[in-house]
Amino acid sequence: MKSGRDFHDLINGLDPAVLAGASRLEVNLYGSLAATGKGHGTDRAVLAGLMGHDPEVFPPDILDVVRLDTHTPLVLELGTRRLPFRAVDIVFNDGGDFPFSNTMIIRLHGPRGVILEKEYYSVGGAAVLSSGGAGRNQSGACPDIHMNTLVN
Repeated sequence: MKSGRDFHDLINGLDPAVLAGASRLEVNLYGSLAATGKGHGTDRAVLAGLMGHDPEVFPPDILDVVRLDTHTPLVLELGTRRLPFRAVDIVFNDGGDFPFSNTMIIRLHGPRGVILEKEYYSVGGAAVLSSGGAGRNQSGACPDIHMNTLVN
């Protein structure tokens, strides 16, 4: 959800003239994000983030509501654009050569190719790192704490 929300925010920061040319979104999952994505709700969490939900304050039942139908697209409101998002727009991939095995790449496409792209890495403990591009802090990682601090 953090990655989807970050990308949602990046899209909202695009120049309206650039965003006007957007035609579709694509989410590619790799590693265990792809292998267990549907069972663990990764697809729904990313979609909730792309819808603008913040993982820190989202409604508890949102993941029960967010579903992709194979026949009917969900319409995402992104900045000044409304884009259809279909089940086939989330791709569950095998392999990939990335700095972290659990990688997600989100792309916004236009008539001449990719308008915006960002890689996100799920590194454990609800921490998400990303490559390139601006965006809000994605770490979410807990600071290093020595065990003696916890027991004293």
